[in-house]
Amino acid sequence: ADGSKDGSNWFGVRSSATSGYDLFDAHKPPTSPVSSVSLAFENEGSLLSQSIKAPSGTNEWQIVVKSAKQQNIALSFDGITDLPDGWHAYLANGSELIEIKKSGTATVSVNGKRVYRVIVTNDPAYAQNQISSFELSQNSPNPFNPTTKVSFAIPVSYASDGSPLALTQSVSLKVYDLKGRLLRTLVNSELKSGSRFTATWNGLDNNNRPVSSGVYVYRIKVGNRFEQTRFMVMSR
Repeated sequence: ADGSKDGSNWFGVRSSATSGYDLFDAHKPPTSPVSSVSLAFENEGSLLSQSIKAPSGTNEWQIVVKSAKQQNIALSFDGITDLPDGWHAYLANGSELIEIKKSGTATVSVNGKRVYRVIVTNDPAYAQNQISSFELSQNSPNPFNPTTKVSFAIPVSYASDGSPLALTQSVSLKVYDLKGRLLRTLVNSELKSGSRFTATWNGLDNNNRPVSSGVYVYRIKVGNRFEQTRFMVMSR
């Protein structure tokens, strides 16, 4: 940055801490008016200079970085490089994950407000299991008789400042014949963002009548953000 510094921020875990605000957390004091940068942990709408949580296999902290102008800001995470073997640390910028255990640092470009997440985890597959885009898989088996499965994934959506948006999204997954007539609704509900799901079709329509052999269409819609269609083959 331009010489400005905000270095009095602490995060970690403690067995007697909770996920919400408690005596181990501390509210962020006002930033010096001569400083062009500030950093705080955000928890349940509060800005904190200290955020201590109960330990778990995957721990996450949301941090808010503010800059009075466009500039590159160096973030330094003391203690991250001392994590035991088998633990991993990432800085998340939206759906992008930046590995920070080796160096303990990351440089970000900020103009105004930007929200990041720090993740410390012992899950070796954490990074590859993150969902960065919508997915609708080909049903399996295909052709099928009488049952098949359809898998899909819903990523977390982020605002322009990097803060996560809706925790759930409205999802519908429906089966149609080739004339566009609705046969079966497999999913029609609010589902958790950042998750993978599997729906099963047993070859029956919405009136529990078996459909005949042929080609069918299945279509997913996630709010007004995503829509995709695929084909499946029933072979009785």
